[in-house]
Amino acid sequence: MSLRTSFVILCLCAAVLGQPCHAENDGPTYNDGVSMGGPNLLLGVKFTSPANIVVTRVEVFTGEGAGMNSAGIWSHDSAGNQPAVDLGTGIWSMSTSNSWQGGNLSGAVSLVSGTTYWMVWGPQNGSQCSVDQPGATPVQQYRGSFSGGASWNGPFQFSDRPWKFRLVCGSGPAVYQTNQLPCAYLDIGGVLASGYAPAVTTGSPPLGSWFATVAGNTYPWDVVWSVNAGLIPAYWTSPGGQIVNVDLGQASFIFGASFTNALSMLAVPIGLPPGATSFEAQLVVIDPTQADGFCLSQAVMLN
Repeated sequence: MSLRTSFVILCLCAAVLGQPCHAENDGPTYNDGVSMGGPNLLLGVKFTSPANIVVTRVEVFTGEGAGMNSAGIWSHDSAGNQPAVDLGTGIWSMSTSNSWQGGNLSGAVSLVSGTTYWMVWGPQNGSQCSVDQPGATPVQQYRGSFSGGASWNGPFQFSDRPWKFRLVCGSGPAVYQTNQLPCAYLDIGGVLASGYAPAVTTGSPPLGSWFATVAGNTYPWDVVWSVNAGLIPAYWTSPGGQIVNVDLGQASFIFGASFTNALSMLAVPIGLPPGATSFEAQLVVIDPTQADGFCLSQAVMLN
């Protein structure tokens, strides 16, 4: 049975979608050489709310571990320059794929413009550290606790620790797959999905380049594509939490779902096929180290 025919639509349902309302070091790069310590670590990253916002979800960039994580927002103890009170925390079972992951908060948290807060993450020991490459900005103050927040080590601030996190406002889980580095990456012209908005590139063909990277140059891959079908939020969600956004009912595989190719990076000119008003694609990598047995890139669309 091909991968395409094994996909089953679990749910097509309307939802009030959340939107990222504040993010720091939100790009696709990360420092793969840094892992989290622990066990029982709470990491607090200091930030200032840019506006009056109501946060319902917190996300970090992590992977390479298994087990429960937590992420939330704490108030600021100005005297101690440390997290004070847990305002709301969400939990989730992490994916081993390096990707944006997070949990819906136990209750919505209202942040006041110009006020200091802390993003507090409870990671798995040895998991991917949610930091960008050295030189990225901002570089925040951070602290660590091994006592559930009763006491804090630090503060620390180093140029190679630009922490990555997202705050989401509104409700509902992510509905668009994001790239998972280094397992599966695909873009047209550098446009990236946020999880709540698709990766859509608009322009005259040929436009930019199409990049695909696969870890280790060993795993087989193929690209599922369609024309004039658009991208569909949460078309199908795998048991491991990966999201298919290409309409499989109107899609084909470039290599017939043979999954006999291996690559480290591919860069080719890309443009609309003759007569098409849109082109959609999503990279699929057969990776036995993943919980699903495969890894998905973001879905891209050119129109």
